[in-house]
Amino acid sequence: MAVKIFIFILVMVFLFSASTGCSEEYQERYSLLSDLGGVYSSSYGDLDLHLEVSGRLSESDLPNSPNLLNSNINNDEILGWSDAAGVLNNKLLRWGISRRPENQTPAADPGAPRLLSKYGAGWIGDSSEKKIYLTFDEGYENGFTPQILDVLRDNGVRAVFFITGPYLKEHQELVRRMVEEGHEVGNHTIHHPSLPELADSELEEEVLGLARAFNEKFG
Repeated sequence: MAVKIFIFILVMVFLFSASTGCSEEYQERYSLLSDLGGVYSSSYGDLDLHLEVSGRLSESDLPNSPNLLNSNINNDEILGWSDAAGVLNNKLLRWGISRRPENQTPAADPGAPRLLSKYGAGWIGDSSEKKIYLTFDEGYENGFTPQILDVLRDNGVRAVFFITGPYLKEHQELVRRMVEEGHEVGNHTIHHPSLPELADSELEEEVLGLARAFNEKFG
């Protein structure tokens, strides 16, 4: 089954802060080494998982955070990703879809499907078609990926695997197998930070640093 990748990285690219320069905390933690974005000096202990959001929407978690998107925000403001004065903002959209009962389409944060559509990305396919899209979050390796790859290979199925910097560093043979067996390898950033909290240069390093390291290894 041929699977067309829905480009998750586009979600990351427009979730950026208008500020410039790298924070001292970021420099101290990740060093911003010239080593292709610091991928080969990263480790699983560096991954930032404090805002892992699967299954939650903005309004259902951390209600006192000023950066959380709420259901009252203007959809035009979301689509333009700027405030009323046209200034870019860094409001946090929870991407963790909320599952619903009785086979209903999962819910997403207010405005998120329209925002993704504007940039040519997608979070769900045509529900009238008998087709599913398999994506795997490979933030870290728990030992199941070889089995998953075996099943996909044996059934002629292609999928998308989203990897982090430490995953690329520690499991290059698995990533090579993904590439050689016809799967898509997606960009899950180097350290998995909350991107709206980063400066532009930090966000660029997280996304493009991983892309450079991957292309250096696999072309």
